Amino acid sequence: MCCVAAVVSASDANGAEESLRAVFEYCQGPGWSFGADGSPTTNAIIAATIGSAGTEPRPDPDRFAFDKATGGAGSDPGPFLEWIAEERSVPGESAFVVGWDSRGVCVLSERDSEIRCLKRFDVRSGTVECLTPTGGPNDLLGPIWLPERGDAGMRLAGVRWRTERGTSNEWFDARMAAADRQLFDLFPEARPEWIAPSPTDPLRWIVQCRFADTPPIWADVNAGEGTVRVLSRFREPLNPMVRRVFRWRASDGKAFCGIVSFPGTDGPFPLVVFPHGGPGAISDATFDERVWALVDAGFMVLQPNYRGSAGFGKAFRLAGWGPDGLRRALDDIHEAAIAVRDDGALPVAPTKPVLLGGSWGGWCVLEELALHPDFYAGGVSFFGAFDLPELVRSEADRLSADESHESRQELRALFRQFGDPSDAAAMERLEERSPARHARAVTAPVILFHNRDDAVIPFAQSKAMFDALTDAGCLAEFRAGIGGHGFAAAEEARIYGELVSIFLSWINRQ
Repeated sequence: MCCVAAVVSASDANGAEESLRAVFEYCQGPGWSFGADGSPTTNAIIAATIGSAGTEPRPDPDRFAFDKATGGAGSDPGPFLEWIAEERSVPGESAFVVGWDSRGVCVLSERDSEIRCLKRFDVRSGTVECLTPTGGPNDLLGPIWLPERGDAGMRLAGVRWRTERGTSNEWFDARMAAADRQLFDLFPEARPEWIAPSPTDPLRWIVQCRFADTPPIWADVNAGEGTVRVLSRFREPLNPMVRRVFRWRASDGKAFCGIVSFPGTDGPFPLVVFPHGGPGAISDATFDERVWALVDAGFMVLQPNYRGSAGFGKAFRLAGWGPDGLRRALDDIHEAAIAVRDDGALPVAPTKPVLLGGSWGGWCVLEELALHPDFYAGGVSFFGAFDLPELVRSEADRLSADESHESRQELRALFRQFGDPSDAAAMERLEERSPARHARAVTAPVILFHNRDDAVIPFAQSKAMFDALTDAGCLAEFRAGIGGHGFAAAEEARIYGELVSIFLSWINRQ
């Protein structure tokens, strides 16, 4: 038996708990006031309209953007609507409106490209211009807009790219590019994320500068005047953390990358395998308060980007779709854990790793435990999905009841990714990837967290999984909470503090 002790000792546990809570609250709820609207918002320009009777039905975003681009001149939207329908015509390819300017409607599209790119449909000539490359290693996250004064609309200032090291900005506006360089001069290791412009000055923004091993810095940046004012930075000292990109090859030869984090002290450290949710998300190398909480307690954390993750191109994302893709994604995660364990340059302890995941990552946890019962010491799932056919059916019913354009698009994407619930054969294959069916294969201890008011993944999913585990004689615990699909900062800090002792008890049981 190899016993592992946490870095946090009993004598400083209270101080560590306060530090942990402070980090979570800083990262999840800064609440900085900025401009006349009171708080930062995302750089989105399409929203529901509010009338005297309350929230009106959401407009069709395609037609709404076309009308805005033409100034409501009564132009025929037919050619544009036909074009965007063609962009969406191939299964697995998406196209959705992300804004408009005086020249046309801007659309994020995957049609005829290896990665998501930005296209502009000229509403006057009917021509299409591709504004960003259609190939490369990373996907486009979205455009950055500058609101013009008065009724002039919006102007495209730049775009954001997803990368393994964090968000990267590409600028079309010289003043915004200069402000971005100024931030890098002040904070050389920063990954600036431009959150929102001031309601009164389109060149004055609130910016979150993210780093690899420390919490972000928030700044008030005026690109017109060339000034940067730091609004707040985390002032409490943090224990050193190493956070870097880790690369491995899967058994079929495909190359992958993930993020590995561990204390900046002598090891070895027990391993936590922490797959992201989504599945169309990405784990990048910028600071993650959840990971820091575990690293600060003496763990190494692996965050693998498996097939189905966003940010690596269309083919990579689609490879994680359907029952076969889901199984291949599980193999990616497990093979990443083996690669870290066998990497002689990493200070990893020779003990069984533990699994941790939320939402879709929670599904990953239970399926990995069922597929590899002797490899992992235990697993924790937050808000997981465990009966996939039932999840698809309930989500299809919810979206079908909403006749909005956006819900129809989401329903189409749901069927493409998981299958049509009316197709019995497709649902039977999806059932094979449902942890609730494999409960008897799980031999390691499990803890399930789920809030009763979760509107994304129903509470009943975790309750049914817990019942299946207990019926199978598994050592399982179910913790029901109040709230939605996530935790408040203080609650999450408390839970991660508890996980430290739970993980150590599982590991030391070996």
